[in-house]
Amino acid sequence: MPISYYGKTKLLAEKYILTNKSKIIPCIGRIFSFTSKKQQKSFIIPSIILKLKNSNKKINFHNLNHDRDFLPIKHVVKAIKILSTKRAKGIFNICSGEKTNLQNLTLKLNHKFKKHIEFSGNDKSSILFGCNRKKSTLGWKPNNLSYSKIVLRDI
Repeated sequence: MPISYYGKTKLLAEKYILTNKSKIIPCIGRIFSFTSKKQQKSFIIPSIILKLKNSNKKINFHNLNHDRDFLPIKHVVKAIKILSTKRAKGIFNICSGEKTNLQNLTLKLNHKFKKHIEFSGNDKSSILFGCNRKKSTLGWKPNNLSYSKIVLRDI
């Protein structure tokens, strides 16, 4: 069940598409979190990196005790191309299938910057990751590197 208003509206749109009495059988790609070097700084991973780069003092990260499922944008594009080429029908998760904890990712990113960091407001947590087994039947699977290794390699 979606945890945000945005997620709820996406689910309502899916339900509308699937109940539409059209002759077209849709393919719905559920894109989980993604990132790239060119992504806007307002997104979570670029904002963490920016905060680590630009701070000289102790850094407090608030409310990062969440697990998310990230893919590099090039993997998202590859998955969409395969769904299109194979004329896939149904609902497909476009995800890594791997949980990445944002607090742990921040600690790993900090190995490069060596800043003094603290975490607060982590009493509530959430987990949001997907299963991509259905897409693997079409010949797609994400890079076998863990996402945090990909992010660390690319910064």
